[in-house]
Amino acid sequence: MLAEVAETASETLELQRVFDRVANSIRGVIPFDNMGVVRILDGELAVLHATTVKDEECKGSCREPTPLDSWSPRLRPR
Repeated sequence: MLAEVAETASETLELQRVFDRVANSIRGVIPFDNMGVVRILDGELAVLHATTVKDEECKGSCREPTPLDSWSPRLRPR
């Protein structure tokens, strides 16, 4: 699975273009509904960089900067 993820991820520098395929590989080991990669800005905001959630599902709001304290402490990105 790691080799498959590495091969897929090396196809492009644009992570979102291959993220669904990477997620499908990982699902074979870790079951999940959705996953994403966030970028933390100034230790206070998170911006979604890549996700398995489709834009139409979140109506574009997924990509807006979100305060870190909007997540519960156990799920908060660090």
